[in-house]
Amino acid sequence: MFLICMFLMMGTTYSMADNGYVVGIQQLPATAQEVITKCFADKKVMTILKERGEYEVIFNNGEKIEFNNKGEWTEVLCHITQVPDILVPDPIKMRIKTDFANSKIVKIDRTRNGKKYEIKLNNGLEVEFDKKFNVKKVDD
Repeated sequence: MFLICMFLMMGTTYSMADNGYVVGIQQLPATAQEVITKCFADKKVMTILKERGEYEVIFNNGEKIEFNNKGEWTEVLCHITQVPDILVPDPIKMRIKTDFANSKIVKIDRTRNGKKYEIKLNNGLEVEFDKKFNVKKVDD
């Protein structure tokens, strides 16, 4: 494990992991690196997997963030803490605060070009928003 962490930190080696492969943080697009620096500075990166041009960054506490090949986040899973506010569009934050007071966003998915957002709250509810941030569905 120590050697794997060392190679990840140096970013000089690739190894096979399922259908993807492990990369170092330097192999992430600059935009993705900025998101990690701004939003997850207090977390330690455990593994970064690259598969079909997409990246999955897994932190040592089990939380993760996924990026597309441009470095735009596509999914954030923070089951221990909550999704950083900076990653949640303001209309969604306001709606969650108004309609689901005292709930935290623990997962957020967005489709290409932000046409749809799916949110999971710490109370188990899942809320789907369209591209205009209208609530389309609420599931438990």
